[in-house]
Amino acid sequence: MIDFLAHHFTSCKPIIVLTTFAASLSVTFSTLLMCIRVLAVYYRSRCAKLIFRILLLCVFGAALAEPFAVLANLVAGQCVAPSVDTFGTAGILGVATTAVDALIFLAITYEILRWHAIGDRWQDKANGFFRGEGLFKMSKLLLQTGQLYYAYVL
Repeated sequence: MIDFLAHHFTSCKPIIVLTTFAASLSVTFSTLLMCIRVLAVYYRSRCAKLIFRILLLCVFGAALAEPFAVLANLVAGQCVAPSVDTFGTAGILGVATTAVDALIFLAITYEILRWHAIGDRWQDKANGFFRGEGLFKMSKLLLQTGQLYYAYVL
C-alpha cells in the first residue's frame, strides 16, 4: 500500500505513475551500466555496439510503459493497488531486462574467453570462465563482477 501524500490527491494515478516510473528507471540504469561494459569490450565492433544500443532503447521503452500497467484506487486516504496488468505491459520490463542482461553477460563472457583465455581446449576455457585462470587481471575482474551481477539479478 502506498499511503504517502495520498490526502493531497483525488486520484492515486500520479503517485503510482511516479513510483513505478522511478522503480523502472532504476532497473533501466542498471541495464545501462551493463551496456556500458559491453560497449567497452566491443569498442571496435560497430554492429555489436548498434545492436546493444537498440536493445537498451527497448528496455527504456519498456520502462516508460511500465507505470501505466499498475492500477490503483484511493480507499480511506490510501492508495491501494488491487490489480496489475500482468499480461500487458507489466511483464515486459522484467522480460526485456532479463533478456538484455543475459545477452550482455554472454557477449562479454564470449569475448573475454575468446581473446584472453590461455589455451585452446574447452577445459582451459571452462577454467577461465569459472575460476578466472589464465585471464589477465582486468579481464578476470570484468568477468567475475559480471557473473556476480548476473547471479544477483536472477
